[in-house]
Amino acid sequence: MKKLYYLIFIILIVIILYCFFKSVIFYIDNKKIEVSFKETNSVSESFSNSDVILTYRNKYNNDDIIGILVIDGLNINELVVKGVDNSYYLNHLVDGRVSVLGSLFMDYRSDFSSKQINIYGHNSRYYDVVFKRLEKYLDKDFYKDNRYISLISEDGVFTYEIFSINVTNSENHLDFSSSFSDRVKYLKNNSLYDTGVDVSYDDYLLVLQTCIYNRDGDLLVISAKRVNF
Repeated sequence: MKKLYYLIFIILIVIILYCFFKSVIFYIDNKKIEVSFKETNSVSESFSNSDVILTYRNKYNNDDIIGILVIDGLNINELVVKGVDNSYYLNHLVDGRVSVLGSLFMDYRSDFSSKQINIYGHNSRYYDVVFKRLEKYLDKDFYKDNRYISLISEDGVFTYEIFSINVTNSENHLDFSSSFSDRVKYLKNNSLYDTGVDVSYDDYLLVLQTCIYNRDGDLLVISAKRVNF
């Protein structure tokens, strides 16, 4: 009987050590991915010249790089890419490396002349991914001092003012087959709080989308209207 107890004890020790080892490896791998993400996707240079887009295309050998998203209050200065679909950049960085963190990417059906531009990015419980910071807009007091977004393209810098913060499990804001007026109405009427910013069917929109946790909806949608032309 003692031998049996001893064997069970040894097995338990082995299992505990194995689990500990796997946890350490998981932590190290996650840190490597997080550092890789920050090194690849974060933009640190000055944005005074739209030629910076070409600089990053050359740096990462990627013509899919189309712009830079800037939200000062969230310390966001990030490259934006656009693929041939909405799948590739869910798990690829801007330099082509595979990563669960993905990139910020524009909907392949949008371009800078579109009435509505959609940009997607991951949220995470474990990583400091860029769009996780969008959750700060759940606080109206934060919104009051951080309502503007800049989107840099080869053609210049576009400025947007946020008019809606929406938590939803619906994708009515993404249904490009629906009328633009219906999308504008949906985004404005379903804001978590009244921003006091008017929006019309003549406006050009920027919609940022990520997942959200511990809320009734599955998606966090930040919608803004263009204020400079």
